[in-house]
Amino acid sequence: MRILRVTIMIAYCLVTESLLGQIAQSTNNFAVAAYKQLAEAAVDDNFVFSPLSLSTALRMTGAGASANTFSQMAAVLCGNEPATDIDQNTLSLMNSLAQTSNCKLLMANGLWLQSGYKLTSNYVDLTTKYYLAKCENVDFIKPRGRRKACNAINSWTSDHTGGKIKHLIDEQLLTTDTRLILTNAVYFKCDWSIPFRASNSRSRTFHAIDGSESKLTFMSRTHEFSYYADSLCQAISLPYTDNRFQFIVLLPANGQFSFLEQQLNATMLDSLINRMFDAEVELLLPKFRTTTNTDFTQLLKNMGITEAFTPAADFSKMTAANDLMIGKVLHKAIIEVDEQGTEAA
Repeated sequence: MRILRVTIMIAYCLVTESLLGQIAQSTNNFAVAAYKQLAEAAVDDNFVFSPLSLSTALRMTGAGASANTFSQMAAVLCGNEPATDIDQNTLSLMNSLAQTSNCKLLMANGLWLQSGYKLTSNYVDLTTKYYLAKCENVDFIKPRGRRKACNAINSWTSDHTGGKIKHLIDEQLLTTDTRLILTNAVYFKCDWSIPFRASNSRSRTFHAIDGSESKLTFMSRTHEFSYYADSLCQAISLPYTDNRFQFIVLLPANGQFSFLEQQLNATMLDSLINRMFDAEVELLLPKFRTTTNTDFTQLLKNMGITEAFTPAADFSKMTAANDLMIGKVLHKAIIEVDEQGTEAA
């Protein structure tokens, strides 16, 4: 039974082209393209993912790429951003997201490097300056070292996701050939501007797209929201205590779920959001908690990033040895929505 498909599009909710220009457009385009790949792969499963986290980690990786490897990554991740602006744009986005008052939004990047393996000083300086990344030396070659490195990465992930993601990688994923792991973490916690009353929450029937029914706890509130409706879907925006953040929900019209997914793109979402108007709405929204582990390797290949995963990969800006290729791109995300607000990592 497919209940929810959730994309943590923090960048989409926050960033407008007037604020940060081209990175807003390219991040939103990547978000929708990645969503469609994941939707096709997940078939009837619920899922959640953070395109902001994924794109930031891949931009940091692409900063070490050259020639066709770089071109493929930039085309998928960065759209029409000039190559010379990509890293500065990413830093500007990170700084903008960090400027919160009533919400908690944390972002962190890390490099985990085989002790004795050399990265170029330019790449280390670049990731420090523009991605605020810290580089840690570890040992992937010895079994005891791999165990220690795995524990260190999982501990780092837990520390930077409010303890929501305690386990990201397994020791079995690390081999004697592993030389570098790049990590990104995003943590978001924010209350609704007007919380739901828990006393109003009730068990109600949820109708899944396959026709089945189940009982879920629905929150309810009648209030003036930003709202839009047409023959394809209804859309509503729930504001947070930091008014730069919004939780935007799309409810497909009966029988239109698949068609709405096919129509989704950044331009369509922009248009839909811009057409919202203030209206009093009786809102019923299920409480939910969703966690998804995704291997994005093949999905990114489907999107056009192919050479980076082959021995032909050119990461000569990362290491003078130019002997690196991407082995896997792993992503874990969790979101919890209740009467008080949203917590996601």
